[in-house]
Amino acid sequence: MMEQKDTQTGDLFDNLERRVFAMSLVDKESVVTKEVLARRWGISLDTAHRTLRATTQRGVRAFLNPTDRRLSTRLPHLAFPMLRDRKMYTDTLFAKVKSIRSNVCAQDWTDGNGYTLFYPLRSKEEAYTTISRMVHDMRGIPEVIVSDNSGEQSSSKWMSEIRVLRSRHHYTEPFSPWQNRAERDIQELKRGIKRATRRGRSPKRLWDYCGQWVAAIRRLTAHDNPVLDGLTAEEFVHARTPDISAYSMFDWYEPVWFINPAADAAQSRRVLGRWIGVAENVGSSLTYFILPKSCTPVARSSVFPVTQEERLSADFQQELGLLDAAIEQKIGDSRSDNAVFNDLPEIPEVPLDIFDGEEQTTLPLEEESQMPEADDIFSPELFDQYLTAQILLDRGGETQLGTVKRRKRNDNGNPVGISNPNPLLDTREYEVEFPDGSIDVLSTNTIAENLYSQVDQEGNSYAVLAGIVDHRKDNSAVHSDDARVPGTNKLRRTTKGWQLLTEWKDGTSDWLPLADLKESYPVQVAEYAVNNKIATEPAFAWWVPHVLKKRDRIIKTVKKRYWKRTHKYGIELPHSVQDALDIDARTNTDFWRNAIEKEMNNVRIAFKVCEDGVIPVMHKEILCHLIFDIKSDTLQRKARLVAGGHMTEPPKDSTYWSVVSRDSVRLFFLIAALNDMDVLACDIQNAYLNAPTKEKVWFRGGKEMGPDEGKVIVIVRALYGLKSSGARFRDHLAQTLRDAGFTGCKADPDVWLRPAVKVTGEKVYEYALCSSMMFFSKA
Repeated sequence: MMEQKDTQTGDLFDNLERRVFAMSLVDKESVVTKEVLARRWGISLDTAHRTLRATTQRGVRAFLNPTDRRLSTRLPHLAFPMLRDRKMYTDTLFAKVKSIRSNVCAQDWTDGNGYTLFYPLRSKEEAYTTISRMVHDMRGIPEVIVSDNSGEQSSSKWMSEIRVLRSRHHYTEPFSPWQNRAERDIQELKRGIKRATRRGRSPKRLWDYCGQWVAAIRRLTAHDNPVLDGLTAEEFVHARTPDISAYSMFDWYEPVWFINPAADAAQSRRVLGRWIGVAENVGSSLTYFILPKSCTPVARSSVFPVTQEERLSADFQQELGLLDAAIEQKIGDSRSDNAVFNDLPEIPEVPLDIFDGEEQTTLPLEEESQMPEADDIFSPELFDQYLTAQILLDRGGETQLGTVKRRKRNDNGNPVGISNPNPLLDTREYEVEFPDGSIDVLSTNTIAENLYSQVDQEGNSYAVLAGIVDHRKDNSAVHSDDARVPGTNKLRRTTKGWQLLTEWKDGTSDWLPLADLKESYPVQVAEYAVNNKIATEPAFAWWVPHVLKKRDRIIKTVKKRYWKRTHKYGIELPHSVQDALDIDARTNTDFWRNAIEKEMNNVRIAFKVCEDGVIPVMHKEILCHLIFDIKSDTLQRKARLVAGGHMTEPPKDSTYWSVVSRDSVRLFFLIAALNDMDVLACDIQNAYLNAPTKEKVWFRGGKEMGPDEGKVIVIVRALYGLKSSGARFRDHLAQTLRDAGFTGCKADPDVWLRPAVKVTGEKVYEYALCSSMMFFSKA
């Protein structure tokens, strides 16, 4: 019996010991207390307490038991400071071209404000290796790391690296790429790489070198970002003014001279190569990567630019041609898979583009359900004019451009709010999407207020230039050999075929014709032409020297804004029928299609289709096209077919169309008010088309003519755009009034009157204003 009690007692104490041991592990305290620190450092307890609160002790080790094992020496959290409130976003960029360093992708790191780090990789599985490289380059550990939940960014190696840093790791929500700012940063990197490759005409296999150069340029540029407050992203992160000497001395893929110390006495030590970036981790601060004929990049600090005199010499042109030919032969874009080189055996055939489509960097969204729209039965919502409108809103101290996507719906799928012609009484709500992918819900009044506050009285919006970043020309541009007018020494005054890529203060960018941009920003365009060495092109040579000579005077007088012709009241304007249909397809609407169909149904009365294709005698061929506009009150889309009257000779008959004078209009309203009369007014739809035309013209039907596309069409009515259409309609309207018994007033021929008798037998006069079709009767 005693043995049984002892056994039970032993079991009881065994369980008690296990519980106490577990508690000792959970509740262990820091080895360094204020008492220990005060004793070891020889300071007071209060000072030790403040010291512990103002510092971290993440490297202190606690030894509960004797040990003979080696301790880990990898302690990055002690070698680098923790950057409080610093968040870094990361994602993987994929290329379709295997670079000369066998890289097929790259890891992008960014803080979302222009600080970009670019690490080329041979495989996406190597993404985890960029974490430590990012910490070394930032010289600090970000408090939070944000990535998507892809395999390479959630692997055990990736998570192990982050645990060593003791950073917090956040995943973005599935199908929400806008939550990761690296997505937007990768798009900018792609644009920069493509632009530099096209401008420098460099092989696509150098994309990884070019990406590192573009990323460095983004870090060292003082972007117009309110968060940076005029600083570069490099200074914003590292709190020191960066030096851009290494990156500002040469352009991407620029031909340069470099010294080859290994050359023998029979060879020149000065060798021609192509500049492909800064070798940041090699040699001194001014060491560069150079691409020689061997296509094996070398790092050299003795690099010199090619002088202008050398560029013009025939010997240099020949040597440069040999260099480019050697590069093209080994790593050029035309190299086939069958060609095998001993020095570069793994380079595959180059595809048409450097990068895959946007699906590689943007997660696909779930398809919307096919449930019919609940508001399709309401006519105001069926023709909702606010959809696709673009508005500028202040979000977090930064102005962003949002697009009205769709109506806000309640839990039952019904649209929220009821429409009203007065925006103040309109209770509808809309979902507005911003460039980062986020969506805000705004009321109709807020949208209308922003739309009308950002345009002038005509609905035109203006953009403020942030910079000109690129240029291009097509085959219609004048060649240098044809720069002068034949038989004279005068330069041709033309800008045809040239476009400039502009960045605006609102964050958008557009390719604009040179003719439009030089009127609003002549000095900026001229300076860009000089800096990019295109000022001698025929499109620039005739005006750039004059602008630069009178630069100061022009800066004071020219308007520093550009009238954006792409949008009106925040809604995109098409420039052709196909453009209008593309906008409808892109926005999932049919506003412009309906406007085109309505206009074409109205103007068909003005045409005679020649089914046999025979052109009438004495008729001249002209062009017709649609112009598009937005109504200010309803934002309704409008289309108007106009004729190219500039292609015809002035008619022999008068083209003058008189209008009623201002004094006559005032007297008209005064007489009506004194006699308490109601004024009746009417609008004549497609007014000109009521009158026949005397001009003999025809055109070939375009896409807007539907089944009559390509046919010979004769214009038989006074179509808008013809020189005599205004006069013909005035004559037609005057004759109609004469047939109705009206007589023109001697004081103003556009005021018409006729005698009449009321039902009471009282004699009266009825008046009409011809140009505005207003009527009233006077006793």
